[in-house]
Amino acid sequence: MSKPAMQISPTLAERTEKALKRMFSKKELFTLLDVSNAVKKDGNDFAKHREVVAEAATITAVMLLKNPNFMTSRIDVQTPKGPDLATLFHPINRNPTDYVSIAQTAIAPITKVPIPAHHPVNTARSQKTVQARSDSYTEIPRTIWTAAKFKANNEYVADIHPSSITIYRNSLDSKYAKKILTLANKPNSIIGCVPPAGRFRLSPEMLKASRLEDCALEFCQYTDKIVVTKKV
Repeated sequence: MSKPAMQISPTLAERTEKALKRMFSKKELFTLLDVSNAVKKDGNDFAKHREVVAEAATITAVMLLKNPNFMTSRIDVQTPKGPDLATLFHPINRNPTDYVSIAQTAIAPITKVPIPAHHPVNTARSQKTVQARSDSYTEIPRTIWTAAKFKANNEYVADIHPSSITIYRNSLDSKYAKKILTLANKPNSIIGCVPPAGRFRLSPEMLKASRLEDCALEFCQYTDKIVVTKKV
């Protein structure tokens, strides 16, 4: 069985270049701290200010050559540590005094916040209860896995924990594609495939590992995933 396809995240250099291209194209007035803050807000991985500045040093030199209508000026700024000097990038027809963000403050890196389980977006659209057995396969109701966008021959990754099994549809268009990458090599995850015959089942081994054998199981359907728990 093949592993989930690897999704390549943009490098810090690519993220920095993208932020700078936008600022140059919009003819903005900006400092390297503005670039750093923009990179931190782009929704990708953690980025430190000094690392963004290191990447920007080379990129800005090239972009200034490609944009002769831009220049740099030294300006006075206020930082949390006191007065300082900063390099301002600006169009040649703009006065450096037009720059209003004199108070320079680095923001903390912004990460994507996971949606709580009780959030309306994560509310299960349908539920089914099935009695599991320890000596045989337990079939997932077809109405559950088809509503969750699973199809015959689809690859999946099952994340197994005591008292629950979460099954993710393994596809690049899955909303959990990044989550699946973190599960691929974990010992408590199983990679499988929905049978061509369309009988999507949990094995006795999966049920035993999650301590759900011989229990009434509740199947909750979400887009691109199925959550299996003990019926309470």
